[in-house]
Amino acid sequence: MNNSPHINSGWNRDGRFNRMSFIGWNVFYGLMLSILMLVIVIMMPNTFNALMAHIENPMTQIIGFILNILMLIPLMIFSVRRLHDFNLSGWFALLELIPLLNIVMCIALMLIPGSANANQYGEPRESKTWEVVLAFLFIGLFLLILVNVLFTARFLF
Repeated sequence: MNNSPHINSGWNRDGRFNRMSFIGWNVFYGLMLSILMLVIVIMMPNTFNALMAHIENPMTQIIGFILNILMLIPLMIFSVRRLHDFNLSGWFALLELIPLLNIVMCIALMLIPGSANANQYGEPRESKTWEVVLAFLFIGLFLLILVNVLFTARFLF
């Protein structure tokens, strides 16, 4: 077991994440990306239009592919840490690259509790307050959206 202080950072693949930490870090990363995209669109409004005009250009597609891979890396790190909480290898995170199975994996990572005791990946990690707050905000917002969809669907059918 490696108990060095850098493991507690969410950007490191070593260590463990419990459910709240996993959700909190994913929400934090999503908010960071949203703010970054908003800043880009506000600061360079014509860039988005230029990209859409040349979407079939192979160079644009290669750049888009590279950017998608770079944005995927932190999400895979969060999944690896969550899998470590189950005492499973982080290589199982590659299952999230398979369509439809990624939805099942994400739901499983959010709902199934990890091992309560120390395992080969370290001691259980306590969630920080901001992680819990972001996780509860996400859960609350998700439930509100779900209720809204259900009530809207009732009137459509």
